Amino acid sequence: TKLTKSTLYSVMKDWYLSYDTIPDVNPDEYASLQSLLDAITLKPLDRWSEVMGTEDYYRLYDRGEYIGHGFGLVDDAEGQLWVGFVYEGSTAESNGIARGWQVTAINGVTPSPEIDLDTLLGDDLEGVENTFRFLNRQGGTVNLTLAKEIIQINSVLYSDIIELEESKAGYLVYQHFLIPSMDELDSVFA
Repeated sequence: TKLTKSTLYSVMKDWYLSYDTIPDVNPDEYASLQSLLDAITLKPLDRWSEVMGTEDYYRLYDRGEYIGHGFGLVDDAEGQLWVGFVYEGSTAESNGIARGWQVTAINGVTPSPEIDLDTLLGDDLEGVENTFRFLNRQGGTVNLTLAKEIIQINSVLYSDIIELEESKAGYLVYQHFLIPSMDELDSVFA
């Protein structure tokens, strides 16, 4: 069934964690489902709610893929933008981008909390290019132009076995709950 703005609004009023913060609005006054959702979600705390098309949903959850640059961005309390993780096998990884690099510019724009990164980065279509200026962990500046591509998500970003006094402990960094994640978890635990 095609999701309508009225249905989205009704579902959010009933099931959203912060349902009591949703303003009374006319859903039909919004240009898109996403613009309606943006207007009614609790900002700045809710940075995750989004409207996703059917094909994008199946690409992500069933196949463990998305279209992007192959790394995740996180911001800190001062509003600076950082690389939080890099997916294995991505062009970002092959270019040496690593967790802990600071993003100092995207397409010539300095990132800040006021900048809408989704708009700045453009459509999630293969081939869409963005130019990044990074500050790596050694303090050097790295300029790269990267095209968005289909990225195979590795849900286990890191794993290790830690040797303790008389035992061992498994440690892993887990990113996504996806159908392909089960095989990754089985492999790590083995």
